[in-house]
Amino acid sequence: SLSLSQTVLVSLLICGGYLYVFFHERTRHLLLWASGWLFNALQLSTMLVLTVYPNSIPVTLIFHLSGLVSCVLILMGTEHFLERKSSARPAWAMAGCAAAAGVVLLELGYPLAADYTVHAALCLLQVWTGVVLLLDRKRERLAQLLGLLFMLWGLHRLDYPMLRDNELGFSIRFFISSLLVTAIGITVLMLHYTQGKNAHEELLDRYSRLFHDSHTMMMLVEPDTGRIVEINEAALRFYGYSESQMLDMTVLQLNTLPPEKVRAAMDEARQTGRRQYHFRHRLADGQIRDVQVTAGPIRFGQKDLLFSILLDISDERQREMFHMLERELSLCSSHATDVKSYLEQVLVVLSALECVDGCSVHLNNKETGKPVLIHLISREDTCDHLLRSGKLLLLDPNFVRLG
Repeated sequence: SLSLSQTVLVSLLICGGYLYVFFHERTRHLLLWASGWLFNALQLSTMLVLTVYPNSIPVTLIFHLSGLVSCVLILMGTEHFLERKSSARPAWAMAGCAAAAGVVLLELGYPLAADYTVHAALCLLQVWTGVVLLLDRKRERLAQLLGLLFMLWGLHRLDYPMLRDNELGFSIRFFISSLLVTAIGITVLMLHYTQGKNAHEELLDRYSRLFHDSHTMMMLVEPDTGRIVEINEAALRFYGYSESQMLDMTVLQLNTLPPEKVRAAMDEARQTGRRQYHFRHRLADGQIRDVQVTAGPIRFGQKDLLFSILLDISDERQREMFHMLERELSLCSSHATDVKSYLEQVLVVLSALECVDGCSVHLNNKETGKPVLIHLISREDTCDHLLRSGKLLLLDPNFVRLG
């Protein structure tokens, strides 16, 4: 009874351990395993009752049924854990047939035959579980060890009918059973955590490859300092810096905006969830490119970072600015009364368009329609400077259009 009580206690502790992990992870196989060990504890508890009432048919039936249910649930949990096709139906069919045969044999007055029938089914179900683990496609040593332990436990089931009337043999039997139950319960938890860890590492490796090998430019940035924490190969090629150089830089050094505006944008992305920004970034060769940045907060380890996806939109932005500039300068041409007012309006337009450094102005003679002068105007020019340049003073102010 002492050995049997120890085995019951071990089963309940293992069941409690599985339930504790289940409430944290909410995985189905843990619930199935916990249920299986709970029914195993119920079977062992009814065995304690049978030591007092050895001829009680209801208690014997509960003993047999709880053992069969326990083995089927543990098999189902193992198959679900290994992501194998479930064999629950044939397992339940075998358990049902064994239970029915046990009931018939008990009614006919053959309790020993009923014990052998049910324990043979228990042996097959646990050997079945062991084979499932041994055939695991990942071939982990821990899974193979657990498979051998289940097969050994299954074979150990067969000695119960032989030793049930032998007090010393019965005590030794349940001492061995207690050791097997403890070893299997701990090994199952170890396998669960080992495969969970492996799956986590595999997932991290997959996302790392997705980040670093992607053709889309990506980087991870500290929102407080703007320091670049991670950057992929596509972004390194675009900016023209080495990885070590980029990891020593901040996005404040890349952005042409004043640092306070860049910090404000990072704070906005982190706090309000705004996703998209348009910036102008300076490359290693000094070239200025228009970049669309899609950013959002992400938890990386113990840090809160900004995950940024960058898209070079310089060509698209240039076309957009060209059409806008053309439209605005056409309005300047139609509203200007003389060269000076025209130039003043052109300079206002240039100052409003940050992505445009200058434009080429074509002035035509109103009467002949022939071009009189092509003059390049930059955003740094002033109207007085252009008028004092000498060439513009020779123009006929009656121009008609912007070319």
